[in-house]
Amino acid sequence: MNLQGINDSFKDLNMKFKAVNELNDKTKEIEEEANKNEEEDGTREFLSTFYDDAKLDIQRVDEKIKNIEEKFKEVVSFYGENPKDVTIENFYDTFTKLNKDITVSD
Repeated sequence: MNLQGINDSFKDLNMKFKAVNELNDKTKEIEEEANKNEEEDGTREFLSTFYDDAKLDIQRVDEKIKNIEEKFKEVVSFYGENPKDVTIENFYDTFTKLNKDITVSD
């Protein structure tokens, strides 16, 4: 999978997470109504913990993707290319060819 595919997948995951967030809010409202006179069975706490953990995981992945994109731009700029014009696949192909050419000439 390429960087763009990862980024697209992450955006899709983030949209789904937002939908889960909205569903979680609605579920909380329904659960509060249903449990006014009943004891809690721990499900809410479990799901809340799961939700909070998932939210942190998504934030970490988002930060890592942004870091990867920034590092890629730095590397591409270092080699004299414009980050706006170069994809990671094109850069990798060019870099690999250059490396092979250097290795062959030695």
